[in-house]
Formats: sequence, C-alpha cells, structure tokens
Amino acid sequence: MGETFDLVTDIHQRNMHWKIQVYVVRMYEVPSAEDPNTIKSIDLILQDSQRLTSTWSNVIKVFSIYNMREFVVVDKRARVRVSQVRWSLLFCIRTKVQQVEVPTFPLEAFRFIRTIPELTASALVTENELFDLVAEIVGKEDPRDLVTQTGKETKRMAINIQDLGKNTLRCVLFGTCVDDLAPLMAEERTEPLIMVLQLFRVNRWDGRTSVQSHFDISKVIVDANLKDIQNFLNSMVNTGTINLVRITQMSSQTSGQGIEELRRGQVEIKTIEDVWSLIEVKM
Repeated sequence: MGETFDLVTDIHQRNMHWKIQVYVVRMYEVPSAEDPNTIKSIDLILQDSQRLTSTWSNVIKVFSIYNMREFVVVDKRARVRVSQVRWSLLFCIRTKVQQVEVPTFPLEAFRFIRTIPELTASALVTENELFDLVAEIVGKEDPRDLVTQTGKETKRMAINIQDLGKNTLRCVLFGTCVDDLAPLMAEERTEPLIMVLQLFRVNRWDGRTSVQSHFDISKVIVDANLKDIQNFLNSMVNTGTINLVRITQMSSQTSGQGIEELRRGQVEIKTIEDVWSLIEVKM
C-alpha cells in the first residue's frame, strides 16, 4: 500500500506533524509594510488531490509537486482570500520538503469559479476574493506610469477581455502584470491573444463591473502550451468564433475609474500647494 498524506482541509493548529502532497500553483513576493522595497516573505499557493489550496513560504518551482511534512499552522487573517482554506503553513527548522518524480494526481492549477456573465449580473461583489479567468484580449489602453501612496513606482494598463460567448469585461492591470503583457500586445499579431488571469478580483464602480490585478499576488499567463489556453483556442476554432481583427486601441479611463483608484490608495495624492510649486519650478 502506498504512502498516505493529509488533506489541506484536515489541517489545524493543534498539531505540526502533518504530511501533505501538493502542487505549487502560484509563488509571489510579499513586501514589508514598513518598506515596500523590502521583501518580507515569499508565499506559495498549493493544490492537493482535492483541488483545495493553502499558502506557504519558501522558494520552490511553480507547477511542480512535493511531499511536505512537519510545519507550523497559522491563521494569517489575510485581507484577501485566495482559497477556501483558512490556514497558512509556515516552514520551521524541522520542515522537510521532497519533490515527487511521479505525480499521483493531476495538476489543476486554476479555480475558474466565476464567469464574465456572473460577474456583471451579480447584485453584490466580493472584492476580497481572488479567482481565475481565461479569456481573449480584444482591446487595450497604452500603459501609464503610476506612483502609489506608499511611493512605489509602478505601471497601470486597462484591457478588454472576452469569453467564448462574446461577453466582454474591462480588466485593469498593475505592476508586473503590465510588464509581462504589454510587450506581447505591442507586436503585430494575426492570431488571438489568450491568457489566464490568475488570482484577480472583481471591482464595481458607478454601476460598471471590472476585474483588477492584485499588486503582489496576481499573474497573467499567456503560455500557448497551457492546457486551459489550448482548450479555449480549440473551442474558438470548433465554433468558428476566432477574431481575425487586431486588438482594438481603447481610449483612456473615465474620471469615475480614476476616483476608484484614489479610493484604493493606488495613486499618489498631491496637495494644491504641491502642484503650484511644481508649476513654478517648470516656469
């Protein structure tokens, strides 16, 4: 009989002698609250055989599978929810990690628990829940420089995405998501640009629904060899819905969407005195 492992849902704080077998489906850096340029930890999101996930801290290969044992279970009380599991698992000096050469269950890295029609039709939105989407990019704005309230220099870009049913949705990208995607959209393309939006959140402002990337956690994936992207493209071919038109250039954001970014503290706010001092310097 093969070795047995605990499930993520069975883990609790009263024990540290757990033994799990999990895939790593996402890895991201968490900045320090005191200094955004300093990395506090590297978090991993894990998937077990029941497709349930939890977070972990260490450097490991994404989409690989590992046996892990002897770790500390904590409640991080995170402001955003990446899974249905409450606990986070932290390495300690006794933790052991071993890569599995022959997986015993399949990798199902993404949680497609929301659709574009559901997001736009829902009466209430849960902005602290992160989820995955797969869609085609059909429109784009030019990237713009952005300075957050904490002084971090980053970028912002809005795109339009479309599902297989021709339902469209606005998507706002920040930081590394812009860096990863912008070069691909600058190229002359004859084929659809399909991507997975990993761990994004929904936003609603002035009656308009969009999805937005989280500065630290979200990722855009455009790997044509990825199963979910291949399935999306095959469905487009089989139904004859491939868009042969290039990605449309979109106009800049509306004022309402700019107010929403201010509310989130994602852009720098200057006083009138600051603005006048800048004008005087330029003059």
